[in-house]
Amino acid sequence: MKTIKWTLLLLLTNPAYSQQFSHRAKLAPVKENGLHRMELSPDARAIASMDMSDIRLLDAKQQQVPYIIVLESLSKAGSDFVEYPLLKQHIQPGHYSELIIENRQKEKLSNFSLCITNSDVEKSCDISGSDDKKQWYALSEKQVLSSLYDVGYTQVYKSIYFPPVNYRYFRIVINDSNSAPLKINRAGNFKGSLVAGKLLDVAAAKTTVTQDAKNKTTRINVIFDNRQLVDRIDFTIAAPNYYKRPARVLVKRQQVLKHKTEVYEEELASFEINSAAALWFDMPAIKEKEFVIEINNQDNPALQVSQIKFKQLAAYLVSDLKAGEKYVLMLGNSALKAPRYDLNYFMDKIPRQIPEVAVGKVEQLIAPKPIDKKEAGKKEDLFMWLCIAAGALCIVCFSYRLLHDLKSGK
Repeated sequence: MKTIKWTLLLLLTNPAYSQQFSHRAKLAPVKENGLHRMELSPDARAIASMDMSDIRLLDAKQQQVPYIIVLESLSKAGSDFVEYPLLKQHIQPGHYSELIIENRQKEKLSNFSLCITNSDVEKSCDISGSDDKKQWYALSEKQVLSSLYDVGYTQVYKSIYFPPVNYRYFRIVINDSNSAPLKINRAGNFKGSLVAGKLLDVAAAKTTVTQDAKNKTTRINVIFDNRQLVDRIDFTIAAPNYYKRPARVLVKRQQVLKHKTEVYEEELASFEINSAAALWFDMPAIKEKEFVIEINNQDNPALQVSQIKFKQLAAYLVSDLKAGEKYVLMLGNSALKAPRYDLNYFMDKIPRQIPEVAVGKVEQLIAPKPIDKKEAGKKEDLFMWLCIAAGALCIVCFSYRLLHDLKSGK
């Protein structure tokens, strides 16, 4: 019986059948004790599961470090908003809008959120800082303000990011050369350090545009290196000047019908490309390695798509870290369930501003090996025979014990 137990234990604990983390990313050195936020790159999100339940943060002793996952949204509730004095709001018609915001306590800030009345335009802006309102120093330029509407409210909160600084005054200059100015109602930021609307670029490995004259469609085939999460698709159309066409996002699926495998296209999202509206479209959290954007041209000439971008709403881990400690982010363990940490009960206690620690490049830990069908078949046969042998051994042992008990009259 001991032999059987050891045989089964060896089979169950064989590394070939155990689950492991497939990737890791080291954190930059932590300079101070306390809560920190860690922005997850699209590469990290591609490795992690959709709900990010397979992420673990480990310290130098390989012990779990509790964290909270915070997801950006396109808008946030105004009840979380902390307003800063708006000292100046000057509009130069046809040119620019200038805002000056005061940071009276000279707090360390890395973002501002503007409360804007709904608008269906896209603008860019420049940000600078000063301590005397005379000499201004550059912080960031040509940041895009987009998705300036909320279907449930008459106003939206949009975020502007810049390097952490503690200037007393901030100046935001919005380019109004292509459209009328925006109505800015308030300026400030949210109680949590993570504010609404930050989008990260997701790079496609290959994008191919083909024209289907028979079906009168344009098909854009998009391929990523891994299954990437896409929250928004942004088009640039070169020609014609006027268009209004239905489009949809399709992905190939397989199904078995009457013992036959059939390939079909599933529709994940639909939208309308219209020259009179913004050319970015929010997606229902698509996470695929490959998909097709199909544009129905009807009887019109095909659209000339000069550029297409894919974007992802930012996601963060928030954790209580120690200065000088080394941390590593572990990813890609499908056997794990979402962890349950006490920190989740204190999300509303996160201060307005917390330092950020950079997450390094995602490194692969388990290199995928090419599947040798013959070798795989041999291993499967070996495993099957081992199981049969173990089963036979069990039967022999039980039979022996039974005969022994019968002879002894038990």
